[in-house]
Amino acid sequence: MSVLDLRPGDATFWCHGCTGVLLADTLLTYQRNPGGGWPKNISPVPGENYTGIETYGSLDNGATVHEIRFMAQAWKETSAGKYRDSTMAGLDMIFESQYPSGGFPQYWPLKPQGAYANAVTFNDNLHKNVMELLDCLMSHQSPFDVDPFLQETRTGPAVARGVQVLLDAQIMVIDPTGVCPSRTNWCAQHDPVSLEPVAARSHEPVSFSGNEGMRLAQYLMTIDNPSSEVKDAIVGAYVWAKKSTLKGYYKARDDDGNKILVPQEEAELWPRFSTIPDSQVIFCDRGCVANSSLMYHGWPSGYSHFEDPLTRNGYTWLGNWGATVIDIFETQWIGRHEYSLNPFCLNPSGCIPIENWQQFEAALSLAQSAVTLCAPFSIETDGGDARISSSREVICHKTDPSQECEITGTSTHIYITSSDVTLNGFTFRGS
Repeated sequence: MSVLDLRPGDATFWCHGCTGVLLADTLLTYQRNPGGGWPKNISPVPGENYTGIETYGSLDNGATVHEIRFMAQAWKETSAGKYRDSTMAGLDMIFESQYPSGGFPQYWPLKPQGAYANAVTFNDNLHKNVMELLDCLMSHQSPFDVDPFLQETRTGPAVARGVQVLLDAQIMVIDPTGVCPSRTNWCAQHDPVSLEPVAARSHEPVSFSGNEGMRLAQYLMTIDNPSSEVKDAIVGAYVWAKKSTLKGYYKARDDDGNKILVPQEEAELWPRFSTIPDSQVIFCDRGCVANSSLMYHGWPSGYSHFEDPLTRNGYTWLGNWGATVIDIFETQWIGRHEYSLNPFCLNPSGCIPIENWQQFEAALSLAQSAVTLCAPFSIETDGGDARISSSREVICHKTDPSQECEITGTSTHIYITSSDVTLNGFTFRGS
């Protein structure tokens, strides 16, 4: 059992001199002043005071969020004002540390040489943890169902900003057909002003984050009555998860303890880091942020390139994060919310599968600039006067002003039996 379990109503835990009260008093000595937060990665022992040297409170790795909950429970159980004041100081830290853009840094006050720690941090679920705490506070869930928490007025605006930063920071990749979501995923950290993706440690490059990004999507799917923009963000993340699946291998370790990939036909994984905009998996030795020669994109050979065993084996490069988003989206979220997603958008190759003339017409009507058709395909009109077939991928470009669409390739691969076919402003010239 965690030492920060709340144990609501447990008189053997919250009585005078009992473990809960001793731990609450210990946490008072850990709380940083100024700032109001708690250091990260602490292991408080009930009855023992803090003897560390950290002067900054943190939101990283669940720090401060867990302590706020515990101290609020201590106030609710004991009515001791020192625990109420401690909880409010922790909440002050969260509200004061939130950037105008809506994100949160790792430490507060900001560290003078904080570098990436001063970025808007999604890494290690910092943002998600804070937002879930604020949601509990705003909805008056226990232990925040007593005063002074019932009178807190800062929570609603903070939650709104915290959602908005997810919409503003989500990485946009324009879909050439104009029919699929431009919203995709997030980086693990973003610039606090421009919200551009930024690197962190020497082996954590600018990239899509398959871990943190997918957890942000999970958070967005918990929002009741989501706006159209939130829906777009969720669907964009879902499509990214579908298209970024690494198939055919699962994680294991060899006899020397090194991480390896083992073939398995139905296995699926998602990359912790992948390139923007094309989502190529990234494996990265320490120093790769400054030296791209230490960055590897091979799949499934990536693990074998590492020069540093600690980086290879001590870091989570692959996981099942996308599977969770896909499952929640398909089994729960989409059934509760109206949203029209063109099935063409879920094809990982990015091409449009054509099975009949109606789908071909639909593809052309949806396209803004170009259509990529998946091969092989074969189309026949109801009247039989126009047939198009191919044994390879074809790109159909819409030109201006004539709007003629030239299908390139030799007649042995592509042919139109009628002399001209015109559909939705596209004119196809027979070969």
